[in-house]
Amino acid sequence: MGNKWDETNWDFYGCKRSYCLKIGIQSNGSKAAKCPLSNQSKTPEDYRMTRAIRFRKHRYQRKTCHTAGGNPGTSQGSKFGGVGKKSCINQKSSHNTRRFFLKKTMQKTKATLTRNTRLTHNIYELVYTLESPFLQMPIAGQYAMFQLAKGLNRAYSFADFHQNGFTLLIERIPEGKGSPILCDANIGDSFDIMLPLGHFVLQDNTKSKCFIGTGTGLVPLYCQIKNHLQKYANTKICFHFGVRTEDDIFYRDRIGAFTKNPNFKWQIYLSREQKPDYEHGYVTKWITKENVDNFEEFYICGSPEMVSDARKKLQEIGVEKSRVLWEQY
Repeated sequence: MGNKWDETNWDFYGCKRSYCLKIGIQSNGSKAAKCPLSNQSKTPEDYRMTRAIRFRKHRYQRKTCHTAGGNPGTSQGSKFGGVGKKSCINQKSSHNTRRFFLKKTMQKTKATLTRNTRLTHNIYELVYTLESPFLQMPIAGQYAMFQLAKGLNRAYSFADFHQNGFTLLIERIPEGKGSPILCDANIGDSFDIMLPLGHFVLQDNTKSKCFIGTGTGLVPLYCQIKNHLQKYANTKICFHFGVRTEDDIFYRDRIGAFTKNPNFKWQIYLSREQKPDYEHGYVTKWITKENVDNFEEFYICGSPEMVSDARKKLQEIGVEKSRVLWEQY
């Protein structure tokens, strides 16, 4: 990947048209749409690709700031990385991407499937071994980009990783173009990938943290909770996980194992069922001033509707944007 902004290379990240980026960010991902400029169909799975498109655009914006006279290595006014005397063109960004998008942190390699386990009716646990070890270990919350075919690429967050491989949890979308390829793959199948990528990362501090997720939004949150408890076992942590029904729950035993640490608490929410031991309703019902005041940082990941609702409620309560990290699927 070059340092220059090159729209001709957008075929690796999705539609070349900027309009697709716009509808990808604004859409709730519940319906298929068609870009009126490129005439490319958009499925719920395609909306997830906006993460990769934003990544590409952020690299260009940082270069623009730098060539305008700023210093991307400092933090002056903008959390985007700082721009010296001039204002960054992306001051609305709520993430510091400076340390996560340097070219030297990424690598292209192959990943070979070594285990494929079906956890629920539509969630698969996929374990991969890397052809070459990580040049730089990922930070909890980052993801890998799979190149499945020319113009067909998908980004999936790490549920776990080690020097020579990683684990993914993927929702198989029947009408999707990417997830069926990965979920139906045979042991030994290899894929071209780029990794690690992403700015939704765990902050390395001892602040109390609350994690809120729905569906496969659990994946990066699980990785973040696991890594944080390993390093800061005395930190107060809570996790609120929402699904539709009890049959949609996955990784219950693994997350439940965290409760051996008395500082970790969690709760499952069912939006379409009422059953003992579960909260009924949407996961965002937990967000009240009384509950929020007990935590310093908030990590939110899941459907666009949930993420938007959670951020809005936190803002109304008075939580600063700098304390909220989020990513929508």
